[in-house]
Amino acid sequence: MAPSHQTIRRLHGQRGAVAILFALFLPVLLSVAAFAINLARLNLTKAELQNAADAAALAGAQSLGDVLSPHWASAADTAQVWAKHNVANGSKIKDATIETVYWPSLRPSTSAPVAGDAPAIRAIITIDSTHNSGPFKFFFAPFLGIFRKNVSDTAIAVLLKPAGGSGASIPKLVK
Repeated sequence: MAPSHQTIRRLHGQRGAVAILFALFLPVLLSVAAFAINLARLNLTKAELQNAADAAALAGAQSLGDVLSPHWASAADTAQVWAKHNVANGSKIKDATIETVYWPSLRPSTSAPVAGDAPAIRAIITIDSTHNSGPFKFFFAPFLGIFRKNVSDTAIAVLLKPAGGSGASIPKLVK
């Protein structure tokens, strides 16, 4: 059955409607693309920072040596070196904040430990305007007025005595 003359006339009047609808929905499409792409990149960068902080804290805790007389300076240096072996947001990590503390009180290593405290290394890696080629810049979010963001992650590794008290101390991530 062939279309009637009236149906063809009605369809002829609809030309250009898709272009108008596309123009109206373009900001919505760009917003969805901004969130999808930028949030994926942000999550990837946070995961890279967490991996770098974990590696630095574990390496630092391992090099503390003995639980009773930890080597704080060499542990902090080792943690800094291991942090710099990692990449985040497409560039090598240049610096990290390494703190020597007692866990779980988080008292600085310069203070006396309290009962139950163990030597630990806290690694904080940040991407901001002064650290690690930052801040994190968005690709599409400037359409929404979001241009950059500071990103940071932290890890704490503690040096534990093995069960039974004999043998080498074991580093363990606690946060």
